[in-house]
Amino acid sequence: MKFKSDPKNAGKLLKFPTNYKPPEEKPKEANFAMFAFAIVGGQIGIAAQILEQILNLDEKNAYHAAEYYHACYQKDHGIQSRAMQIRILIQQGDNNGALMAIHECFGLQGPPAITVLESMRAMLS
Repeated sequence: MKFKSDPKNAGKLLKFPTNYKPPEEKPKEANFAMFAFAIVGGQIGIAAQILEQILNLDEKNAYHAAEYYHACYQKDHGIQSRAMQIRILIQQGDNNGALMAIHECFGLQGPPAITVLESMRAMLS
């Protein structure tokens, strides 16, 4: 028996929702995937709460970082790749490169950026 595709049904089997938004509640165990879902869904407040938990930022800096990241994401989805490079830079011991990437992705510098660097370094060890 051969499977015959029906052109009328082409594309109907793999339709994914384009309006997915994560729940509007504080996450129990935050992670970067949850942050990404919140950013894609435009939920800056939730994204900020996630950053508070995973990067040990205070509320003000976490909100600024989430808002900055979202603005960058709206302009260029490549920001996700740059954010993933932070991990590689930390693993390579390139603190200056990591701090520059943190600034590019989250708009943080000085003590808040160092807090992010140290938090990420702790996650990787």
